[in-house]
Amino acid sequence: MKKILLLTIVSLLTLNSWSQDSLYNKVFYKTATDLEANSVLATSDGGLLFAGVSGFDSGFICKVDSLGNYIWNKFLDFQSPLSNEVIFNQLLETNDNFYVAVGKAVNNDNLQFEGYILKLNDLGDTLWSKSLAIANNSSYEISAVAETNDGGYAVAGNINYGESIFVAKLSSNGIVDWTHILDAAGDSTVYVNAIQSTPSNGLYVSGYNDSTTAIKFGTLHHFTDAGDYEWTKKYAYAKTYGLEMTNQGPAMLTLDLNNYSIAVIKTDFNGENANETVFFGQDCQFPDELKFEMQSDSSFIFMNPADFGSRIFKANKELNATVAYKRPFMIGLSVVETKNKRVFAIGNGPIYGVKVLVQKHIGIIKMDENFENPTVYCLSEDNTATVVTSPIVANDIVFVSSTGLNTFSNPATITTQTLESVIDCVSFLGSVDEQTLASLIKIYPNVSTGIFHVEQAEINDIQLTVFDALGQKVSQQEFHGYTTEIDLSAQKAGIYFYQMKDTKNRVASGKLILVD
Repeated sequence: MKKILLLTIVSLLTLNSWSQDSLYNKVFYKTATDLEANSVLATSDGGLLFAGVSGFDSGFICKVDSLGNYIWNKFLDFQSPLSNEVIFNQLLETNDNFYVAVGKAVNNDNLQFEGYILKLNDLGDTLWSKSLAIANNSSYEISAVAETNDGGYAVAGNINYGESIFVAKLSSNGIVDWTHILDAAGDSTVYVNAIQSTPSNGLYVSGYNDSTTAIKFGTLHHFTDAGDYEWTKKYAYAKTYGLEMTNQGPAMLTLDLNNYSIAVIKTDFNGENANETVFFGQDCQFPDELKFEMQSDSSFIFMNPADFGSRIFKANKELNATVAYKRPFMIGLSVVETKNKRVFAIGNGPIYGVKVLVQKHIGIIKMDENFENPTVYCLSEDNTATVVTSPIVANDIVFVSSTGLNTFSNPATITTQTLESVIDCVSFLGSVDEQTLASLIKIYPNVSTGIFHVEQAEINDIQLTVFDALGQKVSQQEFHGYTTEIDLSAQKAGIYFYQMKDTKNRVASGKLILVD
């Protein structure tokens, strides 16, 4: 009886510690249906909010705690013949600890997409939702959102897949204060990706020109605190995505089209005196978006979301050196930091250890501030990036501004559905063997005072690692026969976690309960 009581107390204390600060790898999935993430947000409670698409039917938003346990999920449908009726591009936590999601949703009348903005409380309940468009047959999409100093929201987006862009200011209740539609004379392929408030209550918006007939360039647009469009700067041979504010001015995450590398353009508050820091040799692809975040110590984290072998970076605040650099085995989406300096890398792929031709899964790797994680097969070391900084010319370009966007009520059908998770990794390739290692392994007894027996159904070379509740490695061993033992008799009572990997790249993981 005393052992049971002790176990209960230790388990509760240990689980609380684990939920607050531990490192982990998890796969999130929906049985027999694709589940794919589009956007992610580290929340102020140490958890994670992510949004994406389930199959071809609905968008979803899911909240998990710091351990990756589900708190709530919401699936949204608009009852139209189009697939992917709602897609979210960015998530925001507001100053009152609520959430805003932006993207696009189908209009049932004309089957075109409209810019969509949804505000949720901390329980996932809808406070309000609006569509932003002009009543015509054009397609609209909100790419970015930022909270303004008056508690409202600024959004930026694209019209007709690059025909023009729009910027709008909404009140905290979703009422439109002002709108601008911007067109670049003589070019029909312009995009925006990020928006940030300025110290003077104005707005910066970053994007790019992607014409096949003209020089490609990144753009930085500026709006005053009254909502007046003021100027646009262009930066040649670049595609600008993420945007963060420093004490000296805007910093824009960029693809350098000369070097096919990730770069950061840093300017003053007028968009002038620009310098570009290029991270060479990363074999960058040209994704639809790149995510960029300034950390609490003013360093920067970002990811190159390549289809094969995404890379994540941490650069110092001067942007002249990388201080951490890893390669997750996933189709990368984003990397974000929590307030306690834990870092989430999130991406998509099939579950590690199954064939490629299965439904899509979402993978999350929780790391420390230096991108360290105890599960080595989810992350690999890579060579540090070579960093070169040089001046870049900022030129003026004229955009024509007009108004006319309106908001429409567009309520979705919202349901909660069953999602599953498992301690594991996702991969862009999966594995060649569908038989999981877990089905071949037996561990007993589990609860134990120190010795755990391990049996496998076939002879494999197994690497077995055990971690404590804080993610610290306490033992590692290899075995080659049918049986072995895990000896934790020198460890304190509590919950431990094991992870195994064989030569076929199959994995198994679980928990061990140790009592006095």
